[in-house]
This record gives sequence, C-alpha cells and structure tokens, in this order.
Amino acid sequence: MNLPPYYPTVKGITDYAVWQLVYPDSLLKADIAGEAVCTLRIDSLGIVRSKYIEATHPLFAKAAEDVIEGMREWQPAKKAGRDIDSTVVFHIPFNPDIYSDRIWRQQQVLESCRGQFVDSMPVFPDDIRSLVMGNMGWPDDKVDKAVAICRFTVNENGEIMNIRVIKGTHPAFDKEAIRILSNFPRLIPAMKNSKPVPYDYFLTMRFWKEDPKGQHYPPKRSTLSTQKANTFHPKGQHFPPKRSTLPT
Repeated sequence: MNLPPYYPTVKGITDYAVWQLVYPDSLLKADIAGEAVCTLRIDSLGIVRSKYIEATHPLFAKAAEDVIEGMREWQPAKKAGRDIDSTVVFHIPFNPDIYSDRIWRQQQVLESCRGQFVDSMPVFPDDIRSLVMGNMGWPDDKVDKAVAICRFTVNENGEIMNIRVIKGTHPAFDKEAIRILSNFPRLIPAMKNSKPVPYDYFLTMRFWKEDPKGQHYPPKRSTLSTQKANTFHPKGQHFPPKRSTLPT
C-alpha cells in the first residue's frame, strides 16, 4: 500500500500551520491578507531536505518558512511498506480576521502551543496567578484595564525566552507583560527522550484597576487560570473558523 508523507495533526497540515504562524506585524496592522504555497521534499527519515515557498508577500514567505522550521515530526511516504523520499504541497492562508479571532479565543489561560511532542511539559511554580499578580505594576494611571496576550518559550535551561506580545490593548501594558514574564524564575524544562527541549506557551494577562463597586486592583481572586492543553485541539474548539474571508 502506498501512502503520502503526512504530519501528525488532527485537522491537517494547513490547520496546524495557521495555528503556529506568527503574523507579520506590519501586515497585520495594515489588515493585509494573503497566502503562501509550500512545496517540501521529505526524505525517507521524515526530514525536510528542501523547500520552495511562493507567497503573495515576502513577509508571508518568511512567516511560512518559520512554521516549516518548527515542523520536525514528519512521517515519510511509504511504497510497498518501505519509507521513501517524496514531495508534499500545502498552502498557508494569512487572514487578519481569522488570526485575531484565534488569538482572542485563548480565554485567559496558560496554554501550550499545539504540535509539540514531549514526554513531560515544563514545571511552573505551584501558583502562576500569584506569580503574575504579585509582580504586576501599573504603568499608566489613565488606563483602567488592559489585556496582553503573550507567546514565549521555555528553553532547554528552563529560562523564559522569545517573549512577544501577540495581541495587546495598550503599549505600556504590553511592556509590563514582557517585564513580568522576564522576571519569572527558572523552571524545570520540558523533556523528550530524557533530554531537555524548548517548549512554547501562550499566556493571557489581564490588568484591571478598579470596578464601579470599588474593588481595587489587584482583586483577591483573579480570572487568570492555568490549563494543561492537549497537543491537538481541545474538544469543541474550531481553529480556524469554518468560513474564511481570504480572497480568492
């Protein structure tokens, strides 16, 4: 029986890529959509030996290349039961509305980025809420509340690296979110095959000062929660939405 190469994800390579991509900031702010068509040569060991990317914008090509660089679990094609070299072609749509919708639906949780295959995830302090709230400053008194959705990596040494704000409501609080994450203590890193490996997370931080009932910042109970996310889609979530506004 002959089988094409494939990547082990529930809803296909395109869906995986849409989840993993980091939208170029300048194109996101300009509300520019587009796509990238990727052609990969996968050898009999499941290693990407060559790639060719056609995109509607050079920055989309770079973003697609970054996604491909992180795809290290390819399963090679098979012919008569033997692993063989083969080619796979897939497209990555870039749509500002879909991207923003996906990011905002993270719903105030610490959540693993999908497509990561490890034996054990990083070990955080027992109470992440206290770690965030106890180190939270208020950089702008004119702002009553703000939200910053961050993505970061726990590297092989357990250090927080590659911190970036994917979506924020105020620049001063975006910087504060980065400062908070930068001050996290060293963690126990993720492990794979008895070796420490990098691991990526999303974290949504909520900032609020005082509500009409007089509850002062920070409240005793926070809506910030943690969740160990599955490698694939949690039940009931659909990414991206079924209908896309990507022009044809």
